[in-house]
Amino acid sequence: MKRITLGKHNLEEAVATTVEFLIEGGVVLLPTDTSYGLAADAARAEAVDAVNRLKGRTGADKAVSVIVSGRRQAEAIAEFDPAGLKLWEAFMPGPLTLVLPLSEGSGLKHGSGDTVGLRYPDHDFSVQVAERFERPYTATSANRSGRPPAYEPDEFLDQLGVDDPLPHLVVDAGTLPMRPVSTVVEILKTKAKVLREGAIPEADIEAALV
Repeated sequence: MKRITLGKHNLEEAVATTVEFLIEGGVVLLPTDTSYGLAADAARAEAVDAVNRLKGRTGADKAVSVIVSGRRQAEAIAEFDPAGLKLWEAFMPGPLTLVLPLSEGSGLKHGSGDTVGLRYPDHDFSVQVAERFERPYTATSANRSGRPPAYEPDEFLDQLGVDDPLPHLVVDAGTLPMRPVSTVVEILKTKAKVLREGAIPEADIEAALV
């Protein structure tokens, strides 16, 4: 396991190193706009399986959200309708996970469902990784299943047992602010449903859809 410290002085270097590990199929423990996350190439089944093993998930059919670099990358993998576009314009970039139907030929290997959760965070490092990687990567929170998300790298590493795998790379940005998780909104057949209320109140979601 390699560990690098992220700072303003080495942002570009940290982005490049992270992308190198993602290209090789590795799993990276990295900071996001909320908690630390586990990043892997969302188009490689073995990489997504490695994320699930790190989280202690027994089933491989649970989809994980992905981070995109912007709307162009999002529209390449998901189908937007007017409701989805309204929420994107209102809250992206920001703490919103927008669950939309997968586009045909998206190539994602993130689960067995036909939807994808899109994250476009207000976080330079996360977005620059997606831009340089040129495709989405997993954005699931860094925690063992049933445990709280980690706001510093060792909070997650300490959750692992002696026989558990380790991330291939740790991008250490220190202790993150205790921000709320993203609000998750599913949009199917033009109907929006809040699956999890987080940083964005449900009332704000409803107001944006009027």
